[in-house]
Amino acid sequence: MALDHATTIEAYSDPQVAQRYARDYSLFWRDFPNEIFTDFAEGIPQGSEVLNVGSGPGYESERLRELGLRVVCFDASAPMLEMTRERGFESIQGDFMNFPDFGRRFAGIWAFTSIGTHLPHRMLPHVLRQIRGFTTGDAVLAVGVLQSRARGRRKVGGISRTYGDERLISYYTEGEILDILSRCAYEPQATYQHDYFGHQYLTAIANKF
Repeated sequence: MALDHATTIEAYSDPQVAQRYARDYSLFWRDFPNEIFTDFAEGIPQGSEVLNVGSGPGYESERLRELGLRVVCFDASAPMLEMTRERGFESIQGDFMNFPDFGRRFAGIWAFTSIGTHLPHRMLPHVLRQIRGFTTGDAVLAVGVLQSRARGRRKVGGISRTYGDERLISYYTEGEILDILSRCAYEPQATYQHDYFGHQYLTAIANKF
């Protein structure tokens, strides 16, 4: 599985792939349910720092900044971080399998289709526990995943070649995400579901305890 994670990073590190992704997903974030942003921000004091894990080109970071949060972007892709720097964000390159020492604690973590999408299922609890080490005691966490709704034989993962190189894609049911959050000492507060071009997305907001 480590190879899958490495090839995911490699795919997004191609400048042409990053530009295509940024173009395609500008519409996705334009149509993203605003209540998810507002509910996430509502639990965080104005002016607090939040970390966008797997920030991509920074569209959601802009939405969070508009809500009064100071967003730090974290991504493995250098071309993506060039875009977030151009948008005026502090941008840190790294791998969420092994977070660096940020030298601070964040009041919120926004992780949409990053840690819950491009890692094998077994690794998500490990990453969530790492996150506890650089967040405040009452931090708010938002995790977005691709949702599996199939009955019977459920789709649990696969390889996407949408952008040329292979990318690992994991899927979760709502129950799985809520169970993982609880086991990692996060208290789920709300879940949100929305569809976009045939894909089902699930976002869970939780509080650290």
